[in-house]
Amino acid sequence: MVFCPVGTVGDKLRLLRLRQRAINGDLSSLYQRPETSALALLRQLGFSERIIKRFFKPFFAGVFFEPDLAVSSRAFEFVFRAFALGDTALPAKGMEQIPLQLAQRLPAQRIELGCKVERLIGHSGDVGSDAEGDAEGDQAGDLGSNTGVVLGNGEVRAAKAVVIATPGREAARLLGRPAPETRGTSCFYFAAPTAPINGPYLVLDGNSEGPINSLLCPSNLSSAYAPPGQALITVNCFGHQHDPDQLALLVHRQLRAWFGTAVESWRQLAVYQIDDALPVQAPPVNAPSAEEPLNPVAERIWLSGELAAPPSIHWALVSGRRAAESVARDLQGDRA
Repeated sequence: MVFCPVGTVGDKLRLLRLRQRAINGDLSSLYQRPETSALALLRQLGFSERIIKRFFKPFFAGVFFEPDLAVSSRAFEFVFRAFALGDTALPAKGMEQIPLQLAQRLPAQRIELGCKVERLIGHSGDVGSDAEGDAEGDQAGDLGSNTGVVLGNGEVRAAKAVVIATPGREAARLLGRPAPETRGTSCFYFAAPTAPINGPYLVLDGNSEGPINSLLCPSNLSSAYAPPGQALITVNCFGHQHDPDQLALLVHRQLRAWFGTAVESWRQLAVYQIDDALPVQAPPVNAPSAEEPLNPVAERIWLSGELAAPPSIHWALVSGRRAAESVARDLQGDRA
């Protein structure tokens, strides 16, 4: 990046220092650092407004869905550390391969899909306060457990332990907690005869000239993302409360300014407006210790995911592992 016009030579040196700062120490020490906003940290470190506007804001705002980088400096340094220490990758057959690989380790009959959990059994205030609750508790008791879930169709699933690993808003509903604040996004998918760029690059709007934050061609990374002779193009825009037709017109106008008349041959495949794409990561943001045991939120009910740890694949796996290990210890204690 030495000759890149995005920032000054001083900015390039500050990037090196920021990298060293982010990778220094372990994650526990990173999450114990004094906390401010990501934008305030960049200014404290002396970065020019030019590189903040043309690189940090479009790139990291796309990570956090926060255009003004009003996110925790700890969360920012965690993400910067991840990019500094490892390659950025995309599974050849899509992100769903991650949970599918985990699921393949279990017998198929152990997994029941498409069943909404209406409420928990064994969570204070949810069961036992009325006749319906007493009946559900009796049904769970008949199955040898006072813990379980009630499905949307009224069926009861008793269990020795329950782990809530849902999106934050749903976890909050089940536990009777306030819903977490979230950020949304809008994503467009296009099919094109050829990709507008070559290589595995992320195109950023460094001039804030339209609704688009970033553009990527996943088929440049893996041919499995598009049929032969076609390219898949994804476009990300901030926010989700848009009129989709009006947003599509603005997106098309900006794409045409970038890539010319070739955009006329692009075919819009879908647009997704995602309400709860990410939890808000404003300070304070704290991370659990992977070594500390996880306590249940109620008797035999554990919580993992967005309400228990910062949002990321890394912390989702840490959170899930802590919950699993805690459940295993609890069940082993029953057998002792």
